[in-house]
Amino acid sequence: MTGLSSAPPRGLPRRAFLFGGAGVAATAAVAVPAVLLWPSARRNVPKTPSGVPTGFSLPSTEVAVFDLAFSPDSRALWGAGFSSILRWDLSTAQVATRKIENSDDTYKRPMAFTPDAGTLATGGGDGTVHLWDVASGRIRKTFSGLRGPKALEFAPDGRALAVSSESGSPYVQIWDTVTGKTVPMKIDYAAGTLAFSPDGEKLAGDRSLSGRFTLWNASNGDGTEIAPLYATGVPCLAFSPDGKTMAVSTGGYYGFELRHADDGKLRKTIKNLDGEVHAMAFSPDGETLVTADEKNIRLWHVPTGRSTATLPGDSDDDQTVAFAPDGQSFATTSGAGTTRLWTFGSA
Repeated sequence: MTGLSSAPPRGLPRRAFLFGGAGVAATAAVAVPAVLLWPSARRNVPKTPSGVPTGFSLPSTEVAVFDLAFSPDSRALWGAGFSSILRWDLSTAQVATRKIENSDDTYKRPMAFTPDAGTLATGGGDGTVHLWDVASGRIRKTFSGLRGPKALEFAPDGRALAVSSESGSPYVQIWDTVTGKTVPMKIDYAAGTLAFSPDGEKLAGDRSLSGRFTLWNASNGDGTEIAPLYATGVPCLAFSPDGKTMAVSTGGYYGFELRHADDGKLRKTIKNLDGEVHAMAFSPDGETLVTADEKNIRLWHVPTGRSTATLPGDSDDDQTVAFAPDGQSFATTSGAGTTRLWTFGSA
């Protein structure tokens, strides 16, 4: 019923979103068993419809987009481009682009939006971290104590920012963007990817050039290192919205694992996909996981671990997936520059 009652953005065709006039091909998997093997969904959380979403390529002149974030009302999508900040009005699919001047010095990867899409953190050629006001395209604050940032991730409160630095200890630290205070994570290596738990109390990060990751206590930096059964590396991590589950990419084993977030113990292993999983995101209700590998976008029914759909993706190592807060759509992008909006229940 949720799917039947939802409508696509105004001004876009109801039957399907099109890629340059051609419909998006998608493959649905076998129906998911009715008996769930997962904790029940939280109450008062938007339900993501089942089924295969339809996709639409959003207009853009950027050669690459490196991060995405929906507005809290799910009506707009923001993108951190190669040299500009983009805003798509999802009711009309129109894009507004704000060019960043002197981008070589102050606007470089890594990039990360706050959960409300109001602030964008970036690295720069000067080796520091910059906080941008997304609406105006101006720098709000610069923190020079973080050298050569390799990964950035905001906590759910939008105030704490986790930073992984390529050179010098501490390699990973959490920066309070209001007071300027930092908490170093107890580790002797840089992390290529970072993820906060929904309550902000845990931080997860990979051990570069290995198949391991660490779960830290965000308040004091204490950490527990975890080694997935089959992993050549950990390109990306994600916590479920209830904070009980982690999805962990296994790199060259072309799959991912679902693990308990409290102690890292294994729940389920998925292998033999078409490439490394470079990005992933849970739906707000935690029932759906979207993964992006080197060829495809895949949807997974989290309670059973079954694949429910396979969608066309981009052949690129830089991938991003973001779910809308209302649970009715998600967006994907890559270093190839194509940003797509995927919507449920629009057929």
